Amino acid sequence: MNINLPKYNQTVYAELLQAMVWNNKCALCAATGTGKSYIAAKFVQEAVIKQDTLILVPFRASAKIWNTLLPQATTMTYQGLLYNRPELAKYKLIICDEMHHLGADEWGKVFNELMENYHGKLLGLTATPIRFLDGNRNIAKEFFDGNDIQGVQLSEAIQKKILPTFEYVTALYDLPESKGNNELTENLGLAGIRRKYSEEFKDDIKKYYCQKNGIDLILQKYPGYTRAGITNIANRMGLTFRDSQPWTAEEDELLKQNASLSISELLKIFPDRTKAGITGRKHNLGITNRSMHTWTEEEISILKANADLTSEEIRSRFFPDLTISNINSARRKYDCRKDRNWKPEKIERFCALYSKGGWNAVKKDPEFSDMSKKAINGAAHRYNVHSAASHPTTWTEEEKDICREWLAIPEKERPPRRELAKRIPAHSENGIKDMCRRLKTD
Repeated sequence: MNINLPKYNQTVYAELLQAMVWNNKCALCAATGTGKSYIAAKFVQEAVIKQDTLILVPFRASAKIWNTLLPQATTMTYQGLLYNRPELAKYKLIICDEMHHLGADEWGKVFNELMENYHGKLLGLTATPIRFLDGNRNIAKEFFDGNDIQGVQLSEAIQKKILPTFEYVTALYDLPESKGNNELTENLGLAGIRRKYSEEFKDDIKKYYCQKNGIDLILQKYPGYTRAGITNIANRMGLTFRDSQPWTAEEDELLKQNASLSISELLKIFPDRTKAGITGRKHNLGITNRSMHTWTEEEISILKANADLTSEEIRSRFFPDLTISNINSARRKYDCRKDRNWKPEKIERFCALYSKGGWNAVKKDPEFSDMSKKAINGAAHRYNVHSAASHPTTWTEEEKDICREWLAIPEKERPPRRELAKRIPAHSENGIKDMCRRLKTD
């Protein structure tokens, strides 16, 4: 199938080609109905990777469309990731259709686990990269490193008559009682289970899931599933692992004896319990958090003498019976943290970097690369230094020359503006875009 793109998508396609050369991840954001799927399909065709492409879709109906566009590619639903994890190494490209669905807890978690060992290209497609009802999460930034290509947006599509004008119809509607909704949802969920899984499989779920190591027993018999998938199916069948295993008197006594341990250490003692289960049981038994450790002068001296070590290293070498939280609290209280013992030269360098480009510029410096954003901003507060990148800055001629060099490159061969931003960390991408526009008109 030869794909010819309309004129309004040819520029978008050229930008996508450039972006995929420079980056392994990219998100294409354009209004529904403007041809995102055709742009992606043309990219696959011209890259000659039809048989090396995996397409993730939210619904089976979407898979039929992709099977028509790219019959040699492999299609799979996001839901399918919960039950069958494909071998991603054989794919050179993964297309995430309607990528905003990755914001769902289970799907996003499994997807991130799969991506840890994937080194090919990743292309996302969506009309709505922002999940407004989920804390305004930006899926393009969260899963695609912020590398997004903006296609034709809704207002432009209507203005150019690519899409018809909408007609809004309003009407009053009484929703059924919540009880009725819950019953309908429950019945729909159970109906889906009846359709999808065999009676033998459901019987095994009922038989083993609530037992100790029950999930492991199920996985031995059905290796094509994952722990998350089994849990999801069992929960839809009304089975809950926690309720099925009440705490025994022996477990309660063991929990009381080891109440001073951290949750991670308690999980080793109670391998069949969850973090939430242990925390809830401690609350039910009236077990409060461990009492604060009283630090001796000798211990404080050890903290100060080893300020350059991480809290994990200090714990493993000197205080194995304490938690990381204990050590972090003491380092803050007694002023024993790593950055508090910086030499004047290091402080001067930090302040210069932060004042010029903010925490991002500091993070790029090898000397400070192991610091988190929170630690960098905290150090900036202590040293009373402010970032010039947070407000309009003065452009130097050297910075303008970098923009002129970028503008001199033919538009179709020009690297993305984000690559330009890496060379000019003192300015935001919007600031660089504005400067390029002014230089272009001069």
